[in-house]
Amino acid sequence: GQFINPPKIIAIDVSKKALCVAKKNAQKHNVETEFLHGNLLEPIFQLSELRTKNTELIITANLPYITEQQFKQEPSIQKEPKLALVADNDGLALYEELLKQIATFHTYPPSGRVPLSSFLEIDPTQTDKIKILIKKYLPESNIEVKKDLAGLDRLVIIK
Repeated sequence: GQFINPPKIIAIDVSKKALCVAKKNAQKHNVETEFLHGNLLEPIFQLSELRTKNTELIITANLPYITEQQFKQEPSIQKEPKLALVADNDGLALYEELLKQIATFHTYPPSGRVPLSSFLEIDPTQTDKIKILIKKYLPESNIEVKKDLAGLDRLVIIK
């Protein structure tokens, strides 16, 4: 079926190099995407179309979530850019920052609360800690955890 208002896809990254790769992939697969350089949700706070009542925001995030120790112990990822993988606070520093921004975004538009869903990839060891952070910043949200093919917690859905 057709959308009444087709979804707008916005990709944000702090790495200009990553955005360049993402742009090439989007073009290759004919996915119309707006690419913004910046930190987490900051670039979209000013977008006027997100202030309308009929806007729903879906956030997907695969932020750096491994610890320094995990990075050092896993030879298969040593050639990957560390910035893309490692985060402080048990790997949850960037997710905590994102959750703060989501909480702000909920009350940001003059028209009131924007319907929002978030899909976050995590390390299976972070399930309990991410739930605590979600309840801290988004106390009224519903949390669902999905397992990966190995049966490990991997995706957190927040609604």
